[in-house]
Amino acid sequence: MDKLVVLVTTNEKLALSDMVIPYIQDALNHEWWQDIIVILWGSSVKWVLNDTLVKTQMSELIKHGVQIKACKTVANQSNTTTALRSLDFDLVDPSQELTDYLKGNYKVLTI
Repeated sequence: MDKLVVLVTTNEKLALSDMVIPYIQDALNHEWWQDIIVILWGSSVKWVLNDTLVKTQMSELIKHGVQIKACKTVANQSNTTTALRSLDFDLVDPSQELTDYLKGNYKVLTI
């Protein structure tokens, strides 16, 4: 199974809106990957909530089977837990998740 994890640690809008999201949309359309997971870690967690377009695009990705995960520590520290869960983002310990993916059969793209 072709598996991809996209680790997003930046809060630069163009990185998400012009690269990450279009790539994932193309990957879904062309069935390049069978399993796609996005992990938001660090400043990207809170930033995504403040950008309406990116929130909408992330919600669309979820509807198409992409898993969106966010760092639960950052979510707790920034009081965004409820908002992230309302978007169907999974709150996780990204250190453990990333380690598992790196040890498994996943390709990891870091932005």
